[in-house]
Amino acid sequence: MKPGKRLIDRQQGETPYRVEELIATGDHYQIAGAHDEDRDRGVALRAILYDGESDAEVVAGHRAALKRQWRFLEDLSDVGLVVRGDAWLELDESPIDRPPEPIIVCERIDGVTLYDWICEEHPRGVDPARALAMIGEVADFLAVAHRKKWLWRDFDPRRFVVDDEERLRAVSIGRVIKRGAPLQAGQLEINADYVAPEIREEMTGKLQRPAADIYGVGALMSFLLTGEEPRHRVESPLSYRAYERIQELQMPGIELLLARLLQPLAKKRLGRAEKLRAFCDVDTLPTREMKGFEMCTLPAPWLGLDIENPAENKGLGSSLSSGPLVSVPTAPGEASVAEGAEPNWPIIFGFLAIVVAAAVLAMWL
Repeated sequence: MKPGKRLIDRQQGETPYRVEELIATGDHYQIAGAHDEDRDRGVALRAILYDGESDAEVVAGHRAALKRQWRFLEDLSDVGLVVRGDAWLELDESPIDRPPEPIIVCERIDGVTLYDWICEEHPRGVDPARALAMIGEVADFLAVAHRKKWLWRDFDPRRFVVDDEERLRAVSIGRVIKRGAPLQAGQLEINADYVAPEIREEMTGKLQRPAADIYGVGALMSFLLTGEEPRHRVESPLSYRAYERIQELQMPGIELLLARLLQPLAKKRLGRAEKLRAFCDVDTLPTREMKGFEMCTLPAPWLGLDIENPAENKGLGSSLSSGPLVSVPTAPGEASVAEGAEPNWPIIFGFLAIVVAAAVLAMWL
């Protein structure tokens, strides 16, 4: 797609879309900005990024994936969260000389990613009411998607945009899955921190359960409330700072809802997005008396060895020596045996005497 060139569809001929500039590239796709000269507005063009690939089977897989994304937009474009699809085009010119080349024309959304918006403007998380309202929008979208047998899977805040009117929009459609359809190229290349544990290592595409999306909502919700990204460790998806900030909110309903969404076992999460939607308001948060929330507990923060972030590794700052359970003093002015201090000989000789006496007694017995 060359800047300044108007796209020509092989069926309908010249289109009103004139290419302007490259906006972004992903794993197997690229997005370019274009101008719709009929409506005098900006649009986005979604196309395949081949990166030198020419294998016929791989190319066919990428094109089938793009077609699936278009069908997803056709089914979900009436839901306010997701971008609207404008047109499906097939061009006679292809960068790999294998026309027709498919192109998706969709709504162009200007703004910042949700990740950048949180990090720059709300580093400690947004107000709970606003976070719940955003999660409510996601739940509304998921409810429609699941009814139409679509799975979202990708809840990375880098895939969402806060537009110029500060509305939340979902702009990534590269990881959508149609339930019952075979796995397509690139579908599982997603951020594991926002993915349910049961599908993180699952590469067959057979585990197509809506409950995995519910976990993703919980991971996104924790980021909105705390400004801390979730950890991919199943035993503790919350960092210590995230856990502290949730506690500081002093809203037990928030803790209960997060605890239910972040359950490692899919059958213990909320069953449907419609159920989640009912709790997305500060006045309708769950209570411990409600069915399914009686025993819910927020995952405890991870306080042990932090391999991913050595700077935050509490183990490296320990005052224990390399020996088992041998304390080494660290206060200024204190010395240790390792630093040349005089050993406490009376205690040592007393310990040795006890050992020798025990050995002699054992021989006589």
